[in-house]
Amino acid sequence: MLIAPIDQISSLQTLIISIDEGIIGFKGQSQHKVMIKAKPTPTGLKV
Repeated sequence: MLIAPIDQISSLQTLIISIDEGIIGFKGQSQHKVMIKAKPTPTGLKV
């Protein structure tokens, strides 16, 4: 069956993921590279 009955749909649980921002260390060339001197990893890509 392609469409699930209403009682099955209401019992599905929702997955909620929270992502905090951070800097991944990177010393190569990229126009997206940031430098924040006060951080433990001062140069890298902000995600």
